[in-house]
Amino acid sequence: MIRQLIPVLFTAAASVGLLGQAHAAGIYEVNEACRADGCLPGDDAGGRIVIDTASIAGGTVRLTSNLRGGSAIVVSGLATDAAVTIDLNGYELHCDAASPCAGNLIGVDVFGTAHVTVRNGQIRGFGRGVRQGVAGSLMVVENVQFTDNTTAVEATAGVIRNSVFEGGTIGITNPSRVQDADGSGLRIVDNYFMRPAGGTLSPTLELDNLDACAGNHVAWTGASIGSFGGCLMIGEPNQCGVQLCAPVE
Repeated sequence: MIRQLIPVLFTAAASVGLLGQAHAAGIYEVNEACRADGCLPGDDAGGRIVIDTASIAGGTVRLTSNLRGGSAIVVSGLATDAAVTIDLNGYELHCDAASPCAGNLIGVDVFGTAHVTVRNGQIRGFGRGVRQGVAGSLMVVENVQFTDNTTAVEATAGVIRNSVFEGGTIGITNPSRVQDADGSGLRIVDNYFMRPAGGTLSPTLELDNLDACAGNHVAWTGASIGSFGGCLMIGEPNQCGVQLCAPVE
């Protein structure tokens, strides 16, 4: 049940040959209603949206409703030069007790070496909100609100910007603590890390000086430069609580 927004004309006899071309240029809508039957050809019986070479070769997958329960979106097996955008479109991936969701489930799970962007929505209540599972890929996370995920973002190379991290245990972690093959590491820019009102959990950062931070705000009492986990401070100053973080010596 795929709805492709870019019209493509082809005859029935030639449909197999042209389908891949249509997908390569497409924008695909996915929503809760299509999960039972599969929104994309590669989707599995567990209700996950699976973005792979069986479904699209690149392009944009756009939510048109909230998705609740279970691991939600998997990117796997795309070519190295493929580029995929997951546009949450103002909607939410939500894993909570009211839905069939337990354990260390993942909101967006990225395998392989494609370039993946996740943007414009909310990710709530997962074991890991976004995971970049294979070194060699590049990830962009932008304009996303992460709420009460055990780990919001686990990644090794790419850019995380203009996002809000509320509650949970870890805001951003680079688990390998090494630079990617091109020396990029993570660039963490203009994000806001906060403890929810009345909450006790603060989304800490597990980074080091192979990653770079600029213009971020860690907004809880007692925040310090240590809240950035050793991230290299560059460009616009980062803010710790009500004052600027001390620069790295």
